[in-house]
Amino acid sequence: MRLNTKCSIAVHALILIAEFGTDQKVTSELLAKSIGCNSSAIRSILLALQKEQIISVVRGIGGAHLKKDPADVTLWDIYSALEPDGLTHMVGIHPNPSQLCPVGHHIEAVLSEPYGRIADAVKMAMQQITLQQMLNRYHEFVPDYSSYGLTQAKKEKESNAEHTSHWH
Repeated sequence: MRLNTKCSIAVHALILIAEFGTDQKVTSELLAKSIGCNSSAIRSILLALQKEQIISVVRGIGGAHLKKDPADVTLWDIYSALEPDGLTHMVGIHPNPSQLCPVGHHIEAVLSEPYGRIADAVKMAMQQITLQQMLNRYHEFVPDYSSYGLTQAKKEKESNAEHTSHWH
Protein backbone atom coordinates (compact mmCIF):
# COMPACT_ATOMS: atom_id res chain seq x y z
CA MET A 1 0.00 0.00 0.00
CA ARG A 2 1.21 3.47 -0.82
CA LEU A 3 -0.25 6.93 -0.57
CA ASN A 4 -0.22 8.89 -3.78
CA THR A 5 2.70 11.33 -3.95
CA LYS A 6 0.25 14.19 -4.49
CA CYS A 7 -0.35 14.13 -0.73
CA SER A 8 3.32 14.68 0.12
CA ILE A 9 3.54 17.40 -2.53
CA ALA A 10 0.49 19.10 -1.00
CA VAL A 11 1.93 18.90 2.53
CA HIS A 12 5.24 20.32 1.27
CA ALA A 13 3.36 23.18 -0.41
CA LEU A 14 1.20 23.86 2.64
CA ILE A 15 4.20 23.97 4.97
CA LEU A 16 5.96 26.38 2.62
CA ILE A 17 2.82 28.53 2.34
CA ALA A 18 2.38 28.53 6.13
CA GLU A 19 6.01 29.41 6.73
CA PHE A 20 6.60 32.03 4.05
CA GLY A 21 3.22 33.08 2.65
CA THR A 22 2.95 36.12 4.90
CA ASP A 23 6.47 37.31 4.00
CA GLN A 24 6.41 36.80 0.26
CA LYS A 25 4.31 35.73 -2.68
CA VAL A 26 4.14 31.93 -2.86
CA THR A 27 3.49 31.07 -6.50
CA SER A 28 3.22 27.73 -8.27
CA GLU A 29 6.63 28.44 -9.80
CA LEU A 30 8.22 28.94 -6.37
CA LEU A 31 6.53 25.82 -5.06
CA ALA A 32 7.63 23.82 -8.11
CA LYS A 33 11.26 24.83 -7.51
CA SER A 34 11.08 23.84 -3.86
CA ILE A 35 9.19 20.59 -4.48
CA GLY A 36 11.03 19.55 -7.62
CA CYS A 37 8.13 19.08 -10.02
CA ASN A 38 6.51 21.14 -12.73
CA SER A 39 4.32 24.11 -11.92
CA SER A 40 1.28 22.73 -13.77
CA ALA A 41 1.20 19.75 -11.36
CA ILE A 42 1.43 22.23 -8.47
CA ARG A 43 -1.43 24.30 -9.88
CA SER A 44 -3.61 21.20 -10.07
CA ILE A 45 -2.90 20.39 -6.41
CA LEU A 46 -3.47 24.01 -5.35
CA LEU A 47 -6.78 24.02 -7.18
CA ALA A 48 -7.94 20.91 -5.27
CA LEU A 49 -6.86 22.47 -1.94
CA GLN A 50 -8.61 25.72 -2.86
CA LYS A 51 -11.80 23.87 -3.76
CA GLU A 52 -11.83 22.41 -0.23
CA GLN A 53 -11.27 25.89 1.30
CA ILE A 54 -7.86 24.96 2.73
CA ILE A 55 -6.07 27.71 0.80
CA SER A 56 -6.89 30.72 -1.30
CA VAL A 57 -5.03 31.52 -4.48
CA VAL A 58 -4.96 34.94 -6.05
CA ARG A 59 -3.95 34.47 -9.66
CA GLY A 60 -1.27 36.66 -11.12
CA ILE A 61 0.36 38.70 -8.40
CA GLY A 62 -1.26 37.34 -5.24
CA GLY A 63 0.13 33.87 -4.61
CA ALA A 64 -1.27 31.22 -2.25
CA HIS A 65 -2.34 31.72 1.37
CA LEU A 66 -3.74 29.44 4.05
CA LYS A 67 -7.45 29.96 4.55
CA LYS A 68 -7.67 27.84 7.69
CA ASP A 69 -5.62 27.69 10.84
CA PRO A 70 -3.04 24.87 10.51
CA ALA A 71 -4.45 23.30 13.69
CA ASP A 72 -7.79 22.92 11.89
CA VAL A 73 -6.41 21.15 8.80
CA THR A 74 -5.85 17.42 9.09
CA LEU A 75 -3.80 15.12 6.91
CA TRP A 76 -7.13 13.50 6.01
CA ASP A 77 -8.47 16.89 4.82
CA ILE A 78 -5.45 17.26 2.57
CA TYR A 79 -5.49 13.70 1.27
CA SER A 80 -9.23 13.59 0.62
CA ALA A 81 -9.08 16.95 -1.20
CA LEU A 82 -6.64 15.39 -3.64
CA GLU A 83 -7.96 11.83 -3.75
CA PRO A 84 -11.70 11.74 -2.97
CA ASP A 85 -11.76 7.98 -3.67
CA GLY A 86 -8.15 7.48 -2.62
CA LEU A 87 -8.61 4.89 0.09
CA THR A 88 -10.64 2.76 -2.29
CA HIS A 89 -7.65 2.73 -4.61
CA MET A 90 -5.13 2.36 -1.80
CA VAL A 91 -6.68 -0.91 -0.64
CA GLY A 92 -8.38 -1.80 -3.90
CA ILE A 93 -9.28 -5.16 -5.34
CA HIS A 94 -7.91 -6.35 -8.66
CA PRO A 95 -10.42 -5.54 -11.39
CA ASN A 96 -10.92 -8.75 -13.38
CA PRO A 97 -11.06 -11.90 -11.27
CA SER A 98 -12.51 -14.81 -13.17
CA GLN A 99 -16.16 -15.27 -12.36
CA LEU A 100 -15.82 -18.90 -13.43
CA CYS A 101 -13.38 -19.58 -10.59
CA PRO A 102 -14.96 -19.98 -7.13
CA VAL A 103 -12.21 -17.85 -5.53
CA GLY A 104 -12.39 -15.20 -8.23
CA HIS A 105 -16.17 -15.14 -7.97
CA HIS A 106 -16.08 -14.39 -4.22
CA ILE A 107 -12.78 -12.55 -3.67
CA GLU A 108 -14.38 -9.10 -3.59
CA ALA A 109 -16.86 -10.19 -0.89
CA VAL A 110 -14.04 -11.85 1.07
CA LEU A 111 -11.83 -8.76 0.99
CA SER A 112 -14.40 -5.97 1.31
CA GLU A 113 -14.79 -6.21 5.10
CA PRO A 114 -11.08 -6.41 6.07
CA TYR A 115 -10.16 -3.78 3.47
CA GLY A 116 -12.91 -1.55 4.84
CA ARG A 117 -11.43 -1.88 8.33
CA ILE A 118 -7.98 -0.99 6.98
CA ALA A 119 -9.37 2.06 5.17
CA ASP A 120 -11.21 3.16 8.32
CA ALA A 121 -8.04 2.81 10.42
CA VAL A 122 -6.00 4.82 7.91
CA LYS A 123 -8.65 7.54 7.79
CA MET A 124 -8.85 7.71 11.59
CA ALA A 125 -5.06 7.97 11.88
CA MET A 126 -4.93 10.71 9.24
CA GLN A 127 -7.67 12.65 11.03
CA GLN A 128 -5.47 12.75 14.13
CA ILE A 129 -2.56 14.46 12.35
CA THR A 130 -2.84 18.21 11.80
CA LEU A 131 -0.92 20.57 9.57
CA GLN A 132 0.16 22.33 12.77
CA GLN A 133 1.72 19.10 14.05
CA MET A 134 3.59 18.70 10.77
CA LEU A 135 4.74 22.33 10.98
CA ASN A 136 5.98 21.67 14.52
CA ARG A 137 7.86 18.60 13.28
CA TYR A 138 9.34 20.67 10.46
CA HIS A 139 10.57 23.21 13.04
CA GLU A 140 12.41 20.43 14.86
CA PHE A 141 14.54 19.99 11.74
CA VAL A 142 14.83 23.62 10.63
CA PRO A 143 15.01 25.92 13.64
CA ASP A 144 17.27 28.43 11.85
CA TYR A 145 16.21 29.60 8.39
CA SER A 146 19.46 31.43 7.66
CA SER A 147 21.20 28.31 6.34
CA TYR A 148 18.57 28.15 3.60
CA GLY A 149 19.01 31.73 2.54
CA LEU A 150 15.74 32.63 4.23
CA THR A 151 15.28 35.38 6.72
CA GLN A 152 16.46 34.45 10.20
CA ALA A 153 13.79 36.72 11.60
CA LYS A 154 11.02 34.92 9.68
CA LYS A 155 9.22 34.07 12.90
CA GLU A 156 8.94 37.79 13.54
CA LYS A 157 7.24 38.20 10.15
CA GLU A 158 9.91 40.33 8.49
CA SER A 159 9.55 40.38 4.76
CA ASN A 160 12.59 39.53 2.66
CA ALA A 161 11.46 37.85 -0.58
CA GLU A 162 14.79 37.84 -2.44
CA HIS A 163 16.24 35.20 -0.10
CA THR A 164 14.42 32.32 -1.78
CA SER A 165 16.84 32.62 -4.70
CA HIS A 166 18.91 29.81 -3.12
CA TRP A 167 16.23 27.30 -4.14
CA HIS A 168 16.76 28.00 -7.84
